[in-house]
Amino acid sequence: PSLLLILTSRQALDQGHSGRKVRSQLPCAVRQVHVGRLSESESRELAQKLAHSVGADQLRDVDWDALVKEAAGHPLFIDELVRHVALHNGEVPFRQTTKTSMAPIRLDEALWNRISLLDKPVRELMEAIAVSGAPTAQQVIAQAADIEFGIFGRHVSYLRVANLICTAGPKRTDLIEAFHDRVREAVLKNLDDATKRNWHRRLAQALQSSEHQDAQLLTLHYHGAGDLEQAARYAETAAKQAFGTLAFDRAAHLYKLALDLGNPTQQR
Repeated sequence: PSLLLILTSRQALDQGHSGRKVRSQLPCAVRQVHVGRLSESESRELAQKLAHSVGADQLRDVDWDALVKEAAGHPLFIDELVRHVALHNGEVPFRQTTKTSMAPIRLDEALWNRISLLDKPVRELMEAIAVSGAPTAQQVIAQAADIEFGIFGRHVSYLRVANLICTAGPKRTDLIEAFHDRVREAVLKNLDDATKRNWHRRLAQALQSSEHQDAQLLTLHYHGAGDLEQAARYAETAAKQAFGTLAFDRAAHLYKLALDLGNPTQQR
């Protein structure tokens, strides 16, 4: 049957050797469409319309030009910042930097401000998803967060509607990840090292006991948890798997990682 496949990427597929290789191997006509950021005037127009829709267009002392600049032409980031302005009546988007100057709030601060207001179980679930760092089976995240799957589904629905995560479907085996790298980065920036290590450990344990073991992800999480011996073991396994699929560059990288992790003196 006929099939239209649409893929999106933060970087164009024709950038770099791997991207060109992917395009050359697709057995069909490939059309690449660059979806650029909104222009400054378009961004300002969108910000004004969104501000009007949430009653923030009459707020004084809001530096809309700074807001537009911070969003960098991304419609969802414009929406995030406008809602942040509305939520705090135009006051919080300015942080006191000196007695005489004010600095506009950054996007990651606006994102974290909203995330930090979530109920604790939902916020901790968002932390687990952010630390996972890659699309991960929902049952793995639920187990790592120690949440019964029915309750997990309700939390996921809330986070999805809030544009903080995205999922491939509602099943246990369907993947889940942060909505955007900027969302993930906003969360990670506000977690201390001990919390990150704890999440990495819990994610590694959940992955290891699941039927969807991924050696490369296990390497990532055991490394993040500080268990270099386990990380080295799974890096070697991932390297062998990559070699078996003729992904020689990735295999070489993983073999080197396994050697480095197996020598703790190189981690100091």
